[in-house]
Amino acid sequence: MMEQVVLMQGMASTLLFPVNQDHRWQKMNELPQDGPSQNGKTLAPSTMSPHWPLAELKEVKSLSPPDSLVQSHGTPPLRGPFLSVLHFPEAPSGMVVAPRGPLTTQSVVEIQGGKTTIIEGRITGTPKESPNPPNPSGQCPICRWNLKYKYTYEDVLLLSQFIRPHGGMLPRRVTGLCQEEHRKIEECVKMAHRAGLLPNHRPKLPEGFVPKSKPRLNRYLTRWSPRSVKPIYNKGHRWNKVRMAVGSPLLKDNISYAGRPLVLYH
Repeated sequence: MMEQVVLMQGMASTLLFPVNQDHRWQKMNELPQDGPSQNGKTLAPSTMSPHWPLAELKEVKSLSPPDSLVQSHGTPPLRGPFLSVLHFPEAPSGMVVAPRGPLTTQSVVEIQGGKTTIIEGRITGTPKESPNPPNPSGQCPICRWNLKYKYTYEDVLLLSQFIRPHGGMLPRRVTGLCQEEHRKIEECVKMAHRAGLLPNHRPKLPEGFVPKSKPRLNRYLTRWSPRSVKPIYNKGHRWNKVRMAVGSPLLKDNISYAGRPLVLYH
């Protein structure tokens, strides 16, 4: 017995179906336009058997379980080019399952109510902070989680926990950081701002004010502010060059995963 699965991606639709109970999928455009054939006869999609037990539905690698999206029998919704809709036409229960996003759920729950079947993906909640940090004797959160030499200006998710909405640093009495880590976090936040990695953390402009467009040049994280950087016209010989200071000396002890030491002068 043949089964039919319609996979619609964005504004284009492709008909996929399994062949002879194996998991190899074949595109519809390789077959006649009227539909797949069985016993030498061509079948239209509407004449196929619409009864598919939900327990026998195999996992499709290109799809993911839905969060919570159910629609009664009718035209399946199209919500953008990155949304795939798994539609069972003329199903007796009128089930339309629309998965969206990558597979991030921890469990899939099936809820049946009348003629509607809801397949909901639930994400298990994680605690805000684990009660057992690796280094409980540390004096600040960075030390307790052994992140002392492991973060740089690129770790914006870590840095955003210690700054205000307008981009400034939170005081130590709020963050609980030690003096050393507070200075390192502050330096990383400055470099992240200069690199444009924190575009949403900036002061709000007055209503109706349109700022002038500024050229984004020399965004390679110099140690100082881009306004204070001066060009080196005479760099000297190749073996004795005057190099540009890049990065911060506070991060010189960071772990280098590239197998070579950190270079602060380029």
